[in-house]
Amino acid sequence: LVKDSGPWGQGFDEPIFFNEFEILEQKVVGEKHLKCTLKLSDDNKVHESIAFFQPRVDKKTATIAYKLSINYWMGQESLQLMIEQIDL
Repeated sequence: LVKDSGPWGQGFDEPIFFNEFEILEQKVVGEKHLKCTLKLSDDNKVHESIAFFQPRVDKKTATIAYKLSINYWMGQESLQLMIEQIDL
């Protein structure tokens, strides 16, 4: 729904959301990007996410600002959170 609400661009920025997440897993990919598995603090839903140019974090929970994205991998589509900022 968000993707189809565009087009996004200068003067019409894509929406940014934020929530409190538990950081279940994290690993550095491509030497400088952080791939995380996150769980909403008030829910059992688990989400894959990526933060570009972000080192590992030392906390188990954080408030995270993110954009919604669709990850296309090997013919499969899944929700991916594009992390904009992690507030510890």
